[in-house]
Amino acid sequence: MQRYLSAGRALAGRAALLDTMGDLIADLASSLLFSCWSYWRLKNDRSWLKAFFFKKYSPDD
Repeated sequence: MQRYLSAGRALAGRAALLDTMGDLIADLASSLLFSCWSYWRLKNDRSWLKAFFFKKYSPDD
């Protein structure tokens, strides 16, 4: 979503586009960092991933 106000001043055209592009670049950088961190953790020890698995619920338990 493009921001249209910055400090009470309306952004239009190029200013709004640059703000959005900055957001997209920040999102890309953080996703790459998280992907590298996850790959390194999985490569060294896979046991931490078990915390994210779903467990089958049984009413008998």
